[in-house]
Amino acid sequence: MIRNPIAESAAAGIFLLLSCAPASDITVSNVHDLASLSGNQIIYALPMTVIDLEVTAEEVEIIAGPYAMYGEKYLGIKNCPMVNETWWNLADLRISTHHEADPEYMYASNLLQDPEKYPYLDQLVKDSLILLPGSFTSDIVFARSLPYEMQEIPFTDLSTEQNVDSESGRLKTTEQRAAEAAEFILNLRNERYYLVAGMNDYMPEGIALREAISELNRLEASYLSLFAGKRVAKTHVRS
Repeated sequence: MIRNPIAESAAAGIFLLLSCAPASDITVSNVHDLASLSGNQIIYALPMTVIDLEVTAEEVEIIAGPYAMYGEKYLGIKNCPMVNETWWNLADLRISTHHEADPEYMYASNLLQDPEKYPYLDQLVKDSLILLPGSFTSDIVFARSLPYEMQEIPFTDLSTEQNVDSESGRLKTTEQRAAEAAEFILNLRNERYYLVAGMNDYMPEGIALREAISELNRLEASYLSLFAGKRVAKTHVRS
């Protein structure tokens, strides 16, 4: 048989409490055995320990770029993701406990109508050996999640050239567009190098220089995603 030390301690305390009262004044009943409750009764319960588990996980979605298969050929980027995939990381795990009323051990008694007559009652409550109605419930949240709805993440057509081959009059192939995008990335890198090295005829200074370099970095990242894909992370919390 599994022993419940909290219940045993509470029982001992209640026995001590009862020993201070005349037998004719004592009425204690499990609320499940009563047809109804009267207004002159006080409800109390024995506590039970509840384990709270909170898990934080990160979901990462990898979205393959439209030019993934040409990343190594034109830019030397190896292992570009070719297909969309999702993987998870366990970010955090927290375990805690709290007390709440045990629904199987809830009692009604006229013994507690005047708590000041029973000096042990206050200590039982302070030690969480019994719970009075004000402590039956708490603000513990049993389940929650940080809402996040995955939106479709499009790859915008960033081409700087016409999508029609000027010689054949036909639509350019995916590889042709990939080659143009790679060439544009290399031009961006050259332009950034000239700015940093001070090799341009006109050189912006201070804030203007920082903003110019920041814009070049943004453009390069946008074009690189066409080859290397995009990474989207979201956090889930369950408890």
